[in-house]
Order: sequence, then structure tokens, then C-alpha cells
Amino acid sequence: MRDRLGDLPPEAEVVAEARELLAQRFPDGVPRKMKPEAVRQLILDLCATQVLSVKELAAVLDRAPDFIRAQHIRPLVTLGLLAPQFADRPNHPNQRYQTRSDGDIPKPGGA
Repeated sequence: MRDRLGDLPPEAEVVAEARELLAQRFPDGVPRKMKPEAVRQLILDLCATQVLSVKELAAVLDRAPDFIRAQHIRPLVTLGLLAPQFADRPNHPNQRYQTRSDGDIPKPGGA
């Protein structure tokens, strides 16, 4: 079952796979300062390939989980761009997120 990434637990495998995707885009690492829209688009891109928890996203992006949740996940869910796995239970301990089919952030000021 753990044939691709050795003896990593499943959560670590998910984080390792997401980090591999980011390494292609950011060979020198994810920049510490990014515009909120850029971080949100990055979250949507990551969640388009696999369902991720706030904790996993925070580990991949090297940000605090509470910051990721409040500043990025909640607005993306509110906009309907990110779908929680347990929509009826927002505080579910195994909550993970998946990008909806049209996961592009609308540009400010119009269509």
C-alpha cells in the first residue's frame, strides 16, 4: 500500500506529494510573502489533485493552520470554490477539502 513513498504514514505521503507539486512551481520553496489571491489559487490547485486537510495544507505551505483556515479556506468555501468533504459538519475531525470543478478565483472588479 505504501509502494510510492516508502514507509511514510498516509498523511505524510499526501504532504510529500503536494510538496513535490509545489517544488515544480517553486524550486526555491514557497515564498513567505504572497498575495492572498495567489495563496488561495495555490490551495485550489493543490486541492484539485487530492483532498487535503487544513493541517496538511499548512504543512505544505509552511503556514499556521489557524491562519490557513481563517484567511483562505473559509473564504474559498464561502465563494463555493472549495468543497468540504463533510459539508454538514464543518468541524469534523477528518475534514478535508477538494476544489470544485471551476476552481479559478474571479478577478476583482468583474467577470
